[in-house]
Amino acid sequence: MKKKFKIIIFDDLNNIICRILTWQLLKISKKNNIKTVKLIHTNKKKENLIINVIEYLLIKLFNIDKTNPFFNNKGVFLKLFSRLDIQYVKNINDKNFIINIKKNNYDYAFSICCNQIFKKKLISSFNRIINYHSSILPKYKGLNSTLWSILFREKYTGYTFHYVDGKIDNGNIIVQKKFKINYNYPYKKIETIKTNLAKNSLQKVISLVLKNFS
Repeated sequence: MKKKFKIIIFDDLNNIICRILTWQLLKISKKNNIKTVKLIHTNKKKENLIINVIEYLLIKLFNIDKTNPFFNNKGVFLKLFSRLDIQYVKNINDKNFIINIKKNNYDYAFSICCNQIFKKKLISSFNRIINYHSSILPKYKGLNSTLWSILFREKYTGYTFHYVDGKIDNGNIIVQKKFKINYNYPYKKIETIKTNLAKNSLQKVISLVLKNFS
């Protein structure tokens, strides 16, 4: 019998891009013998609960498919349907949080738009931590990388999945892809194209990670 891998996701539920990637990760995890047991929400800002509940009720009343992009883009639906233990953590490098992480023996962690830096003690609590970054590293590390690439009139933009090593957007690359920027498109459309490409790469990322790709 194959080992059932346990993973934890560090995420920002207020970010639409991150929610789309997280939902895709949850969907494909079962196919890869992975049990996603916890989602760590790292942004202090709370969602507008009233608006989200209204949107949820509209979906239930009109029987909208859960795979609809409208559904995928709402953090409240992750909370209601993923059946995950979702926890807000002010400081992911807090000593007590790390002790709790180690007790649960997670195999891997995924960082999807996590807005905090992973330090050595937390990194060592997992076999590997995998980070998603929306640029062709090593260019444009940090925040707003797509906007920076547009500002400097780059020919290409793209994304990178890489291992976390304690430095910002550093570590060995697992999967990296690029595409030509169409400057006739608004920023949001360019970001949407990028997110969908990254979403479709998640299966390859997981396969390589589970094979100890270095």
